Amino acid sequence: MLSKILSPGDRLELLRVASEEKKNRFLEQNSVESRVLLSQIYDMMDEEQLKIAMPIVEGRVIPLPVNARYDVCFFTSGGLYKSRVVITDRYKEDGLYILVVELMSDLKKFQRRQYFRLECTLDIEYRRLEDSDVEKIKEDPELIRDIMESEPFTSAIVLDISGGGVRFASEEKLEPDSNILVDLNISTESGQKVYGVMAKVLSSGRIINKDHMYEQRVEYLEIAGHTREAIIKFIFEQERRLRKK
Repeated sequence: MLSKILSPGDRLELLRVASEEKKNRFLEQNSVESRVLLSQIYDMMDEEQLKIAMPIVEGRVIPLPVNARYDVCFFTSGGLYKSRVVITDRYKEDGLYILVVELMSDLKKFQRRQYFRLECTLDIEYRRLEDSDVEKIKEDPELIRDIMESEPFTSAIVLDISGGGVRFASEEKLEPDSNILVDLNISTESGQKVYGVMAKVLSSGRIINKDHMYEQRVEYLEIAGHTREAIIKFIFEQERRLRKK
């Protein structure tokens, strides 16, 4: 059953399973324990055990603890599947840091946009948009270029980015459901390019131990297909560089 769904190379996300007390402590400390970690399947051992690559955060390999439990989302050719796993071993094999995980529950298929999140630090800019601005841009996307060239923007720092949205830090609180225009300056193998993307604010909250900074979570709004593809390409190129290191 397992081998019919999962394959070596499939990407996955891990989130630590912890008690409420530990969750609160992890969040207060902004620990890696509270983050969604990216990895991929290295090898299939049997119908219950997998070898996966140790996650990498900001260029650093994260040796997750043996016996720790994680909720996992597998990104497969047949869709998204979730399960709970326990780490049973960890070691280095052929120059790669490996975790052995055992599935504690059956794979269950579920629906979610298939976008990987890349933790990174990028300088970006954004500005608020009125509802009338959004409607005008929907009618004429070329207006984005005019706004990017003529309007003052607020500086921000990206915390993670995906093909579906951005999480960034800035010094002002944004209202949930409000709209902004994000100025993304990303580089790929083919060069550097600036993209203006409309986005909807999902949440805005103070960052622990940084009272003057807010964490903003936004999702793209009416994004052009070629722009989303460029962002996804950038994410995979950056992840490949991290893997090589």
